[in-house]
Parts: sequence; C-alpha cells; structure tokens
Amino acid sequence: MNYTNIAGTGLKVSKLCLGTMMFGSQADKESSIEMMNYAMDNGVNFFDTANIYTHGRSETIIGEALKGRRDEAVIATKVGGGGTSAPNGRGLGRKHILKSVDESLERLQTDYIDLFYMHVPDTTVPVEETIETMNYLIQKGKILYYGVSNFSAWQICGMVEKARAMDLQAPVITETVYNALTRGADEEILPFAREYNIGIAPYNPLAAGLLTGKHKREQPSENSRFSRDEGYKNRYWKEVNFDAIDILEKVAEKYEMSLIELAIRWIITDPVITSPIIGVSKLSQLQQNIEIINKGPLHPDAFAECDSAWALIKGDYFNYHR
Repeated sequence: MNYTNIAGTGLKVSKLCLGTMMFGSQADKESSIEMMNYAMDNGVNFFDTANIYTHGRSETIIGEALKGRRDEAVIATKVGGGGTSAPNGRGLGRKHILKSVDESLERLQTDYIDLFYMHVPDTTVPVEETIETMNYLIQKGKILYYGVSNFSAWQICGMVEKARAMDLQAPVITETVYNALTRGADEEILPFAREYNIGIAPYNPLAAGLLTGKHKREQPSENSRFSRDEGYKNRYWKEVNFDAIDILEKVAEKYEMSLIELAIRWIITDPVITSPIIGVSKLSQLQQNIEIINKGPLHPDAFAECDSAWALIKGDYFNYHR
C-alpha cells in the first residue's frame, strides 16, 4: 500500500480511504469488523464515516473494530449533515459541534478524531464561529485536523482566508463528488486545491456503482444503490452516462483492464487527489479495490483517452455546486 501526506500536514494516509457508510446496514457488524481488520492488515489506515451514517452504527462498529489498533488508524468523521429538530440540534454552530464531537468520540471509543469534516455548508452560522470552534477542539486534543465536505471552491477559499486572517488553523482537506463521469470539480475545486495546497478525498469514485460495469441500460442490478435509492438514480442514471461508459470500456479493453480498474486508477492519477473514498459492502469488493489501488496510477496515454468520455457528457453532470 502506498501512502501520502494530507497536503500541508504531517498526517500520512493510505491511497485508499475505506468508506463505511454501509457498515450497520448492507454490511452487518461482524462482516464490517472483518473488513476493517483485513484493510488494516493490508496497509489501509484511512477510514471515513459520519455521525449520521446508519444512525451512528457505522461509528460504533469502527470503535469496536479498532480496539487495540487505534494507533494504526486515521479516523475521519463528520458533523453538520443531520441532527434533531431542536433549535441547536443541527448545523455548524458551536453548541451543536461540541455536542456532536463528544457523541462521536463515545461511539468511536477514542479520545481523539484525526480528521473532523463539516458535512455540508451552514450559511446560518458565521464562518468565524465555526473556525473558532474547530480550533478550540484542536487545542483540547479532541481533533487533530478539520476539513469540509460538499463545499464549493469559493466557500473553501473564504474559510481558508478567514482562518488565516484570524491566525488560526484552516481546513486541510475537502471531500467532493468526483469520478470519470462526474468531473465538475475539474473546473474550480482541483485548481483551487493545487494553489492552496489542500487535500482532496473524492467520494463516489465509481459513480455509485455505475462504473463497475454491472448495470445495464434497461435496469439496475438487483439490491444495488440504483434499485433502492432514487437519489443515486437521479444523480447518475442517464443515457449519456451509458454512452460514456461504452467509451471507457473500450479504453479499459485496450489497456487490458476491467472498467472498475480503469475508474479507480483514473482517479488516483492526478497527484492533487489524496485518497478516494471507496465504500464496500463485502470483503471481496475490498480485496479487489486494494489490489487495484496497489497497481498505481494509469499510464498517461490511458488517462488522456478517458477525456473523450467526459467530452461527451460535459455540461450535464451531477454537481453539488451548481
């Protein structure tokens, strides 16, 4: 397994970040812990969760899995993506953040979180308050670093510049949707991250499974995200995406690899990418993904040929930042 520093920090993470959103739902506790142990035994040290994933069960399972192995892991969790209907029961205000971090620490059975993300922007809270609260948590040793998720480039830039003006620690990484079919981040987020030396942890690197090649135009595979979740179907299930997949499959065949290998190696080819967040529901998927990640980036020619698929669909892609 290869490792990289989160840009601008001394924190080393594996080039694969294991997404745990399905822990406690599609993957039960026993199989989730088995996958955590397999991941760590094979060099994966970066694990992504959130306080709202499976109503907190994902964090709880990670806490169980890391007993005796906490020092091996870099845990990323989130705040602000959900909560209660109480006036201060959600968002990125100081009161809610402080309550949420303690709840996550308890579920994770740890006294610190390596990376604490703001799950979504909260325009109702002054950015100064959120920055001050995150820095307070750093000072107290409850978190080591913080980041953002689903923020636009201008929002991240504003937060970074505000933190610098306040002489406080700025966010060090952003999560954003990014894959060979969904490349809106090319326009601003990736150039911004290069200029400001900020890490990127892309999610949906396989377009919720569309880039595995298992789905047909006529209907989704049974028991998949597309068969269960209208949100994902609305995001990716488009004729033009299947046309683009036809192009990518030809590139994959030319370079003697599967579509899933092409998609994963494509996303780690640009050095601005820290680690893609790849979720799994069973051990065989994790084993395959680790094997692919260990093959490293694509050859430059293969990487460039994937651009023809994006040229076909550019302008009609899912993007949080429209």
